[in-house]
Amino acid sequence: VRCTTLLKWGNVSETILQTAAEEDCELITLGSRLVTGLKRLVVGRTLNAVAAKAQRPVLVIKHPPAPPAGLALWRRILVATGGSPWSDVAVDHALALARAQDLAVSLLCVDPRRVRSFLPSTTSGAKDTLALAEARAAAAGVTCEAHLVYGNIADAIRETATSRACDAIILGSRGLTGFKRLILGSISYAVTARTLLPMLIVKRF
Repeated sequence: VRCTTLLKWGNVSETILQTAAEEDCELITLGSRLVTGLKRLVVGRTLNAVAAKAQRPVLVIKHPPAPPAGLALWRRILVATGGSPWSDVAVDHALALARAQDLAVSLLCVDPRRVRSFLPSTTSGAKDTLALAEARAAAAGVTCEAHLVYGNIADAIRETATSRACDAIILGSRGLTGFKRLILGSISYAVTARTLLPMLIVKRF
């Protein structure tokens, strides 16, 4: 593997972002520990800052898998959509990656209600969002499986990725920072904090 080694001084997150821009990198890859709660806010400060401000996708690795000899590192990816512009970007990125790497794709839409409703007026939104994502996959020539799940969004993403034996999770992010992120919350940060799978965070610019 060809590489360039750089040694720099300064604020860690800002230096990472600056270097990625200077080197015209297409992806930033960072390691992370599995921590939650207040400890995550301190330990994950660099990761959070980079993921929030990066102008390119950020790949978070905790425990990289060791695939059997001759097999690809990733074989199936999960991409979650909520119908937002940043979700659409994540879906498009996942489909492009799947097409280039011949990956299987699991599309997921989570309805945040705790239980399933059988009223058409309350279920159509999530179903329509999932159907649009499926249509994007079909237009891209990518075969996928679609899942509509109910409950906590971050938990549903992690549980579906596990049940479908996915090798990585792809999510869109608005890139919120500081107090606003703490108040509004962030699905990408919540999933990253508690999953052992690689997480690819994609943003809309």
